Amino acid sequence: MSKKRIAISLIIILIAVVCVGAMIISFTPLRTLLPGYLKNTERREYLEANARIDSLLNVVALNNRYIDNLNNILAGEIDVDSLMIAPIDPQPLDTALLIGPSEQEKAFVAAYTAHEGFSIENATTVLPDAPAFVTPIREAILRPTGRPTAPAFEVTEDKVGIFAIARATVADTFDSPDRGVVLLLQHPDGYLSIYEGLKNVNFKAGDQVASGARIGTFVRDAGHDFGFILMRDGTRLKPTEYIQF
Repeated sequence: MSKKRIAISLIIILIAVVCVGAMIISFTPLRTLLPGYLKNTERREYLEANARIDSLLNVVALNNRYIDNLNNILAGEIDVDSLMIAPIDPQPLDTALLIGPSEQEKAFVAAYTAHEGFSIENATTVLPDAPAFVTPIREAILRPTGRPTAPAFEVTEDKVGIFAIARATVADTFDSPDRGVVLLLQHPDGYLSIYEGLKNVNFKAGDQVASGARIGTFVRDAGHDFGFILMRDGTRLKPTEYIQF
């Protein structure tokens, strides 16, 4: 044994130990014991969590864009009529295909009207060539009066929304001591709708209103009754003949 041989032997042993350790760490599961090295299950879980986060971010981005569009529409910054939606041309009803009420139905309607004091046959008188108007108030019962052009509404909720019967331009809005807040909407083809007894309105004169848009609020205990008037070319019409309440 000499110093030279001892040094060479130690170097060879050290190299062999390093090579064996490297092979064990590279080709055996012992490498997972090293600090900072992920286990197979942990790596798979992290990848799956990353994929879920990406999907959730996409969903959140879509929801944010949808909410932004709704806010812009409610704020009047986007005209709903300008959206790329194919217009629907309502076809008039063929009155020849309509089936009239039977004798039993007529007897039931007459008995109900006499007992309850409320007519339920208003919906059957809608004109076949009338425009596709929507009801201006939903939480209300229509009561017959002596004036067919000015029906009475019995509101069933304390606070209800009022809706535009069709797309229109706000002609005017004002506050009346006798009728509350009054809103006038000018519709195509010379139709004019008037809403009376409102608590507040959501539009001002000159604004464009979409069909079915909420134009105001009616409060039952505000001291005014809700009134609705439908006109065309200056002539008052019977609302029950144009709108199915």
